[in-house]
Amino acid sequence: MQEMTNEINDAYFMHLAFSRGGADNVDLEPKRYSLQDFAKRLSRPRIAAKEGSYYIRGGNLAEPRRADANLLTAELIILDGDSRIDPGTGEVLSGAPPLDEVCDALDAMNYTYVAHTSHSYRPGETWKYRIIMPARLGDQEALAASVDYVIDQLHERNIWLNDVVENRRWSQAWYLPRVTDEEARQSFRHRQNLDGKAFPVRDALEHAAAKRRAAEAIAKARQNPLPRPSLGQDRESVIETFNRDHGYDWVHQQLEAAGYTFKYKKGDDYRYLRPGSETGMAGVCVFQGAQGDWCTYSHHGNADPLSGKLCDPFELYAIFQHSGSRSNAARWLLRERESVKLVAAQQVADAVAHAQSVVESNDAVQDAETWEEPDAAPEPSEQPQEPKPRIRVELEEDMTSEPVRWLVDNLIPAGGLVGLFGRPGSYKSFVSLAIASAVASHTDFLGRATEPGSCVYIAAEGGSGLKRRTTAMRMRHGLDFEGRLGFVRAQLDLRSSVDDMELLIEAIAKTGLKPKLLVFDTLNRLYGGGDENDAGNMSAFLSIIGGLQQAFDGCTAIVVHHQGHAEARMRGSSSLLGAVDTELHVTKVLETETSRLGQLTVTKQKDGENNVVVPYGMDIVNIDPIDPHETSLAVVLADDNDIPAQRSMRRTSDEKVAIEALHHALMQFGRPATSSLMPAGVKIVEEKHWRAEFYSRRPGDGHEDKKKAIEATRKAFGRARSRLIGGNEIGHRDGQYWLIDHSFVPFDDPGHEF
Repeated sequence: MQEMTNEINDAYFMHLAFSRGGADNVDLEPKRYSLQDFAKRLSRPRIAAKEGSYYIRGGNLAEPRRADANLLTAELIILDGDSRIDPGTGEVLSGAPPLDEVCDALDAMNYTYVAHTSHSYRPGETWKYRIIMPARLGDQEALAASVDYVIDQLHERNIWLNDVVENRRWSQAWYLPRVTDEEARQSFRHRQNLDGKAFPVRDALEHAAAKRRAAEAIAKARQNPLPRPSLGQDRESVIETFNRDHGYDWVHQQLEAAGYTFKYKKGDDYRYLRPGSETGMAGVCVFQGAQGDWCTYSHHGNADPLSGKLCDPFELYAIFQHSGSRSNAARWLLRERESVKLVAAQQVADAVAHAQSVVESNDAVQDAETWEEPDAAPEPSEQPQEPKPRIRVELEEDMTSEPVRWLVDNLIPAGGLVGLFGRPGSYKSFVSLAIASAVASHTDFLGRATEPGSCVYIAAEGGSGLKRRTTAMRMRHGLDFEGRLGFVRAQLDLRSSVDDMELLIEAIAKTGLKPKLLVFDTLNRLYGGGDENDAGNMSAFLSIIGGLQQAFDGCTAIVVHHQGHAEARMRGSSSLLGAVDTELHVTKVLETETSRLGQLTVTKQKDGENNVVVPYGMDIVNIDPIDPHETSLAVVLADDNDIPAQRSMRRTSDEKVAIEALHHALMQFGRPATSSLMPAGVKIVEEKHWRAEFYSRRPGDGHEDKKKAIEATRKAFGRARSRLIGGNEIGHRDGQYWLIDHSFVPFDDPGHEF
């Protein structure tokens, strides 16, 4: 057989096989075609039905009949342009990317190809086409590697052509170009590049081998914890804590700082390109290992310091910041942990003591200004009262049960620390301002009673719109704050020092406000440039927030924060989730020109019920009677049925089957969640049980071929899982899944019906 040189020349010939009948006719006729003649044939569609003569990718046959065993070698890579992938969710969508985008990319890679639209192509609707690339393929392994190679290269260029099973079938029948009528012939599209280079099959095989090694290593890491040499109990403890507190966001920041580039998400994994890569293909995979740690594996080659090794967050920290010395990295973390604890605790204690003296001094001045002569001095008591001891032991029979006090009924505990988080644009600042407005005006918040008191809102982000937003809330709900709502519009450092903490306490004290609620919007703008994923930094921040609460008689604090990239939880160190009494997730469900809907979900509640969902709407309020364009938004209570109805309307049939399958898997195989990072009181189940239930309920798109049916069901499950997780209907962590929001199944209710 003629070998392909680096460039395709005019004398390049191929052996192909053709059938004169339809797909049922397996008799083949081998023919020898020049590349130019075959390209010319592919550029001239015939008006005919789709069923008809076809060709296969090679003509070197053991017998002239269509069968994998009869095709000894192949000459063509053929990509079926029928569908595309949503890179954010992994969902397969009907219709391929635009043909010109694919061809432009192949031209940029200087590949030889012929492309044409197929019988199913409808201009202005969805793209359907074929991409035909000459290549000398010795076996099916070479075909699979070559298809994978070119698909990966297209994905690197953000062209999300879906890889279908037909691309890899050795003796797949491919129809010659046809159109339905003369009008369709006028819309037929054809592009080609016959002067490009030969397809690099050897490079594709090497790429496939590297990906196979990576897949095996990643699969092993997902099943078993990464091996770690003994470093001593204290060091092993600090490593486990470090890995737990440094999630995907931290790993992303470390890779970007080292010059790696995020390219795309594939399934549950994230793909990165090493700095200086010559191929331009993302060879670094970021994924969750067996213990839930975000790990990396690279198959970029020796030029990449991460290549060929599994790295958890601690390993990355050691490589990037301690020249690969794990011992030095562990020693540094131990020293840092202890010093942060001692310094932060002492600084906060000193600052609170000083600030409280300022508050007391200010109170004394105010008392003196309003002092009046008493009628008579009070009689001294016969026995002076003993000071209440700071520490005392109570016997069980002397103890009394103290009911939970709520700042907002069954939603926000009085004196608690609350984390309120959501994605950008989810109205989280509007919601936190609505809470403060309700408390300050002694009105209900979304139908829930509040405990009245003063509020101070520290607006480190978006402070310019506060007046408009409060005006809208006041006008929409008829509120009267009576001097009980104050704002601080400044970026403070409430992490690395106590200076801004002291100044904040003094500024509040001077106003005479004694807040029952402090709102910090957002954590990032009040973090002093620290690393949100670092447990020491987060502990220092939480110490100062606790000091501010203590300075004002144990008031409630709400910290507004961003959602992580990878999952529906607060971004950064898990020590924040461990510290809060309540975690509230704000999500935007619907936004149109006339309607805006959201929901507030309790994802953690120490002294109340989890998974409570409060629906809300956003009303447009005209805040200037003269100018109709002067408007803002106000949070209002929505009907309980609004949110579930919208969610139900968005579910596909596969998503409904997936919800039902997960429910039944939870009933049969579920167990109570034990991790503090999962909602308390829910059932969790492994994916294999959920997947099995889904497969038993979902037919394979009517395919009689068992392999086709399994493949169709596998793809359907992946699409449904991605959309349900992205829509915050299903929670997941460490390979475990649970139902949340309106699909919540309490663990103590085995009789719950779906």
